[in-house]
Amino acid sequence: MAPDPGGDGSTASSAAAMLRATVLFTGSAGVVLTAVCAGWGGAAAAGAAIGSLIALAALSIGPMIMRTGSQASPPAVMALAMGGYLTLVVVHGGAFLVLGSVPWAAPGFVGVALAVATTAGLAGQVRAATRVRVLAFGSADAGTGRSGEEKVPGQPEKPGGTRTRGD
Repeated sequence: MAPDPGGDGSTASSAAAMLRATVLFTGSAGVVLTAVCAGWGGAAAAGAAIGSLIALAALSIGPMIMRTGSQASPPAVMALAMGGYLTLVVVHGGAFLVLGSVPWAAPGFVGVALAVATTAGLAGQVRAATRVRVLAFGSADAGTGRSGEEKVPGQPEKPGGTRTRGD
């Protein structure tokens, strides 16, 4: 993926880029894996498809939370993330309980698909994260050593204000 071409550098465009990468990488791995597993039968293919869909759902939560919480306070984002991931764990636990006893989906292939599709999806997210234009921490002049308000120890104040490191 190229750097976010039409992106304005906002968290929303970065979240969209992360979600696109997640869908592309996880979906591609899931389709290929399902086709390969079809050689072991319909139950294996169904298990691989279900595992891939579960991985896609799990990996899509992060970019959605990133987009939804982009303007919220840090505690609100943390609560949103905790709630989202807790819901995800409960839903996936329920899915495993239900799918463990169905004859049309091989549980071993669900696990293999989860591992393969999750690894592919994480690779896509890492690739997208290195290409988005969002300042994650600090301010625009964080690398310059300037903060504008910080006093320099041992130096007198300027007339009418404080002497700063950038002066």
